[in-house]
Amino acid sequence: MKPPPSWIAAGCLALNCLIFALSPAAQTSGLEQVMKKDGQVVYVQGGQTVTLRLPITLAGNVTFLTNGMFKVGDGKLRDLKEGQILKADGTLLSADGSLMPVIDHLTVQAGRVVLVKDGEGAAIALEMALPDGSRLQPDGTRIFQDGRRLRLLDGQLLTLDGSPLPVQDTVVLGGGKVSVQKDGSIFSLRPDQSLMMSDGTKVLGNGTVIRRDGNPVTLIEGQVRVIEGVTPRVP
Repeated sequence: MKPPPSWIAAGCLALNCLIFALSPAAQTSGLEQVMKKDGQVVYVQGGQTVTLRLPITLAGNVTFLTNGMFKVGDGKLRDLKEGQILKADGTLLSADGSLMPVIDHLTVQAGRVVLVKDGEGAAIALEMALPDGSRLQPDGTRIFQDGRRLRLLDGQLLTLDGSPLPVQDTVVLGGGKVSVQKDGSIFSLRPDQSLMMSDGTKVLGNGTVIRRDGNPVTLIEGQVRVIEGVTPRVP
């Protein structure tokens, strides 16, 4: 099948924008998450899965349409992919266990500062000035007006004004393999491996998670377990 002419694609995008402008977004009390299931957009509320009939608004000024597209504020339209979950707190959970905020933000990956806008990230090449007068270096060093320096940790998240965002890591069992998101990176564990998470939780490659209180939990296939991530250092 040939792709539609460019003028049709442009018209569809314009129509989606018009829908955003004209559709009243409802505040859904008790909503837990929105996702695509067999091509249909549904949300979970009070443990019940309901088909999305009207646009809704989530935390962080996120507006979600019935066709599976969403945007943050006046940002670009984005498409929620099959297998992704947009949680009520404005974080996007993917099938591989990655969990990131959908709002524009700054993060540190492998010692480099990455600016994420409309879901697309790029490492900064030059010093970035923040509204509080501090400066952020590409290597993650934050220099405050009084000369203090703070090196940001891998996986740490900041809003564009420099305020810290909560960080959550994940553990997921898929295809019999344990995958972990820690410090902004995702990797798999061999059955004989173990990993200590930032909050003291221990993850074993055989699918066992040992909580901080010492109690073990066995992961279920497809289950994603969310764990408290790196704690930002306060200058």
